[in-house]
Amino acid sequence: MSYRAGRLVVQADSALWADRLRHQQKHAMQTLRQHLFFVDLVELGIRVVPLSQASVTGSNRPQARLSEASTRVIKAVAAGIKDPALKAALERLSANARDTTDGSTRNPQ
Repeated sequence: MSYRAGRLVVQADSALWADRLRHQQKHAMQTLRQHLFFVDLVELGIRVVPLSQASVTGSNRPQARLSEASTRVIKAVAAGIKDPALKAALERLSANARDTTDGSTRNPQ
């Protein structure tokens, strides 16, 4: 996921998930814009990156963790999503947050 100059790009691990995200794109953008961090959001891009490709390209990098602010935004978006599978995926994503003050994981699995 990246966010620059009003453009948020998220990755989906399959075309099915990308289609689900695209279907909810307008609602997700409206919800995201309600938060100060995304107030200038003008575009939501969705890329398909299969898990096998993601694991190869990211094998040398440590796993990224979400900030508290990102976690709150994702939880807020998930609360407004009607599709149960997409909502569950966003909730799982927000569960991977890391507290940036001490580096500890909030929800260890």
